[in-house]
Amino acid sequence: QPAPFMHFSNQTLRQIVRASIGGSRLRVILSNAFGNAPLTIGGAHVALREKDSTTLSGSDRTLTFSGQSTIAIPAGAVLFSDPVNLLVPPLADLAVDLYLPGNTNVSSPLTLHNAALQTNYVSEAGNHAGQIALPVAATIQNWFMLSRVEVVAPSSVGAVVAFGDSITDGARSTPDTNNRWPNHLAKRLVAQPA
Repeated sequence: QPAPFMHFSNQTLRQIVRASIGGSRLRVILSNAFGNAPLTIGGAHVALREKDSTTLSGSDRTLTFSGQSTIAIPAGAVLFSDPVNLLVPPLADLAVDLYLPGNTNVSSPLTLHNAALQTNYVSEAGNHAGQIALPVAATIQNWFMLSRVEVVAPSSVGAVVAFGDSITDGARSTPDTNNRWPNHLAKRLVAQPA
């Protein structure tokens, strides 16, 4: 079962996602698709996760959006970060930090993935985006505002997209194990020599 819904105020979210294809460059896509008011992001970072809520030293990258580090995602909109150089191994865990300076307990709904089946982290008060050790105040099993991470792979690498319902999304799989069937497919494809 997903953790109860939360609101945030002057806190940093560290959200963990598993890459499938590795590469040397990436961008992060944020969404306010279900919001009816702009949502301010006071800072965003991406890094390789080392363990739990800590990131790998030297892997942190500041995310910008059209060159700006602070942005407001318009209601109903999706924003693409500027690309950053980061060597991402296949099947690596990435930590995406989002600092939310305002209070999300307003009338505008937050866009979220309700059953991420992944422990994510909510900081104590303040902007802690990019810190190796996040001062954790709570954990959640949702992804908020995080639509996806796109990794640029070599042109010789192909991709497979899995379409489906909640089973494809991982419903009832074991949390924190990347045990969804598309995760298993990704492992098999990465292991193929061709």
